Amino acid sequence: NLVERLQKHNSHVYSHAFTRKASDWEYAVSFECSNREKVQAIEFFVKKIKSRKFIVKIVENPHIIPDLPL
Repeated sequence: NLVERLQKHNSHVYSHAFTRKASDWEYAVSFECSNREKVQAIEFFVKKIKSRKFIVKIVENPHIIPDLPL
């Protein structure tokens, strides 16, 4: 649930998460997946890259998400 997850990040429910440092998170892009494992793999991959340029590239071209090397 995207809405619920965003609310949790903005209200600091995840106490050890990086997202606790701000409370103004918003969606830049969303992508529908067939299962939770795929979603988690995409999220882990993007976080592992740790590149602002890469994240901007995904936001500007969300169609590349299915092509990520997972």
